[in-house]
Amino acid sequence: MMRYVDQILRDRGLFPAQRAMHAWLEISSSLGLNLRMTPIQPARPPRSFVGDDLTARIFDWYDSTYGERMKMLHGPVPSIIRIRDEPWKVRFPRIFGTVQFCIDNTTPRTTPGTQVGKNKPPMCNVLDSVVDLPDGLRSSLQCDELRQVFNDYIDRFTHSSFVDGVYQQPLVSDAQSDLIASVDHILSVRPHFGNSQWSSLQAAEKMMKAMLRVLGSDPPNTHNLSKLNAMLANHAIPQAPLELLDSIQCSPGVRYGEVQVAQDEAVDAHIAALQVCGCAAQVMAERITPTNPPPQVARGRTSPSRS
Repeated sequence: MMRYVDQILRDRGLFPAQRAMHAWLEISSSLGLNLRMTPIQPARPPRSFVGDDLTARIFDWYDSTYGERMKMLHGPVPSIIRIRDEPWKVRFPRIFGTVQFCIDNTTPRTTPGTQVGKNKPPMCNVLDSVVDLPDGLRSSLQCDELRQVFNDYIDRFTHSSFVDGVYQQPLVSDAQSDLIASVDHILSVRPHFGNSQWSSLQAAEKMMKAMLRVLGSDPPNTHNLSKLNAMLANHAIPQAPLELLDSIQCSPGVRYGEVQVAQDEAVDAHIAALQVCGCAAQVMAERITPTNPPPQVARGRTSPSRS
């Protein structure tokens, strides 16, 4: 039965990570079972296929069939920060309400998960969001380094959250995919810095075109960010700084090695593109009803190492 239901959902264009919930709904409604979504308890011994047991078995089938492909991005798109001049990937949480960010390298690493504040906002240590940050490097960071990491994290998180808030607008989800690609091309086992810069250009271009459409303009078919930027003058919108656009702009040749791109250039392009995307999303959010309003951020403490 599960393979049959899964094939139906595949034919509808759903990805594996999207199918478990839809399979549960399909089975529950088509068989008139009125299954509960929660709580999902581990399935009991064989031949128990009713109620919560059946719900658990549906989700267990997807986990055992697709494994890592069941993972979904549950927050704003990830980005990059530099720590001692090296790029590190950072993931961002999905926030409803208010959260208090802090940075503390004197406490053990914890795996970010669901937190609910009780009488005060939940606390998020930004170092826990740096992917694969070794404990040795984490504990050796000094006060000025921690402060820089904290400020960079908040900057990237803010811009990525603005983009996430308008993700249902045309071109925005495509721009988010380009931002993800620009990070992955830098940090993969076989990095391609040219492809990363091109992905950054694509993200900025799509967000600027999405913004212009919301403003009522028909953007031209161009990869030239300065040309798109100049169109903002018609709407009394502040233009992006040219130096920001210059760090993103590149030729198609970067994808084929015809133009060499260094790691730092690719990182700078990604950071600039995320900033352009975030600012464009802010303009869009002021003119439409946001899908997911940017969360409130309460800044917390910074705790340096005691070395």
